[in-house]
Amino acid sequence: MNSASANASAVATSAVSVSSDTPSTPGLRYHWELLGHYGYDFLSHLFHDETKPVREFLSLKVGDAAERTIAITKWRIFFFALVSGDWNRLHFDSRFAAQTRFGSPIGHGLILGGVVSALLGTELPGRGTYYISQAWKFRGPTKIGDDAVVRVTITSIDSEKRRAVLLTEARVEGVLVASGEAVVGLDEFPYEK
Repeated sequence: MNSASANASAVATSAVSVSSDTPSTPGLRYHWELLGHYGYDFLSHLFHDETKPVREFLSLKVGDAAERTIAITKWRIFFFALVSGDWNRLHFDSRFAAQTRFGSPIGHGLILGGVVSALLGTELPGRGTYYISQAWKFRGPTKIGDDAVVRVTITSIDSEKRRAVLLTEARVEGVLVASGEAVVGLDEFPYEK
């Protein structure tokens, strides 16, 4: 085997072993690997609020609620598209969006779903919560410049299965733009024994 075919074989082999989520540019790959080795732990500690108490499942009550307000910005839409791969022109192209029922670019509906996930995982029920299901009905758009208020409210609790059902809602200027239901679980932790 000559050196050219050996190099081609090595390149083909390395290309196959690279995940589709791994950047192909060598410099980006290096930083991606650093993030994989060091970044996740660092970032989780950077954004994790240790001062928030961990909610015990047994302390949850029907009617408990949490909410968060987020601004719908061009950057939030851009980063959501970057993560999800949803580059629909409806979110970015003003001329295209002007010809639609919305009249201007709209935010991705699942940006609101991401905020619900953040509320569930950090506030109610809180750390250790995992999704079982989520249903959404979009009733109106969010647009650049809107402030969306996202709220989750416990509607039922199954103590035996350690599950809770929550009403999920998002409003812009008091108008309901999305609603649905989340079912979550929360495993038993040592502090509950």
